[in-house]
Amino acid sequence: MSQRLGDAAGHGIITIRSEECKSRLARRKPRRAAHDLAFSIDVPKSSWVALRHFPQMHSNPVEVIVEGKPIRTSRQSAVWRLEVSEELWRVREAAIIPSERHEARKTFEWAKERYRKIAQECAD
Repeated sequence: MSQRLGDAAGHGIITIRSEECKSRLARRKPRRAAHDLAFSIDVPKSSWVALRHFPQMHSNPVEVIVEGKPIRTSRQSAVWRLEVSEELWRVREAAIIPSERHEARKTFEWAKERYRKIAQECAD
């Protein structure tokens, strides 16, 4: 869950893998078109990092790879993605053109296997 650092006009949040990492951000007048930003954060394991500014902006995520290890969310998140893939196939299978259904099933099965593997690799 995101939390504000100060007021919406002048502060933001650094988001790391769905965890919030509060950081002192350089504050400028809200009416200026550009804002300088400076911060330092510790990223202990491979993660994605994004900047969020309330109430509506969110930067694209940037991948930070630590010690060559892949980014891994929680086991719960990987299992959720697996379950969503299964449900999506159940709901959409009939709408796929019959001549493309076999290839589509292979793609869904590949994705499901990836989520199973990721779930096994997660620490929690």
